[in-house]
Amino acid sequence: MKLNIRNILLAAALVILIAGVASQLSIRKVNGQAATPESAAAYTLNIRRSFGYSAGGNIRGSFRLAVNGPQENISKVVFLLDRQPIGEVTEPPFQLDIHTQDYPEGSHTLSAEVTTLDGSVQMAPGGTFNFVSASGQWAGVFSIIVVIGAILLLVVGLGFLFTFLTTGKTVKDLPLGSERHYGIQGGGVCSHCGRPFAFHWWGLNLVGSKYDRCDYCGKWGSYKRLALEELRLAEAAEMQTGSPETGLKPVSPEEKFNHMLDDSRFDPD
Repeated sequence: MKLNIRNILLAAALVILIAGVASQLSIRKVNGQAATPESAAAYTLNIRRSFGYSAGGNIRGSFRLAVNGPQENISKVVFLLDRQPIGEVTEPPFQLDIHTQDYPEGSHTLSAEVTTLDGSVQMAPGGTFNFVSASGQWAGVFSIIVVIGAILLLVVGLGFLFTFLTTGKTVKDLPLGSERHYGIQGGGVCSHCGRPFAFHWWGLNLVGSKYDRCDYCGKWGSYKRLALEELRLAEAAEMQTGSPETGLKPVSPEEKFNHMLDDSRFDPD
């Protein structure tokens, strides 16, 4: 069985997309720690990764703390780690760069104390994060690689399965004119070999037709979904247009239907 290159490319593109979404989710989770009930305050603390590792609440590296809110009303911002000052900024932009390696490992709460021009003090909630060690960082990276690898194996496996389904062996031994079962998907007539076949669940549904693979000649095409009566006529037409020894003559499905419909006009009721 030959592996369809198109399916491999689609699988690779899907894995890249999943990896990109996963990396974005890890950053957003760090920033999303600020979404606490206190975030309705006038000022909040935003934590953005500058360089390093972030996965959920686990972080390591360089991060930028920035106050969100009316900047023109601020006179001073004191940035806090576990409610202890770690930096003071008196000019815009009111932000501070920190390195998690400068602080003890473990769980820490980041916030800021904002002093406005009128002298009032407001708390800007940030969030709680786990400052991890280098070994903890690589353990987290390894777990992400394992997840992406599992997804990759799944996608490649599905690619092999889809390739197997869509490039399977053709049916050669079904007698011409045999009655077929079309199931809930219905069926159509192949425009290449002229034989009616049942549509597959993995075929692509189009407007008024289905892009599918013929069970008899193996050719792909866009086939119109036909009523059961039309499919039965196409089955009977096989007996008139070919034989098991010689195969089907190159007659178009439209010609077969027209011929059968013409003959049916003279059938007794």
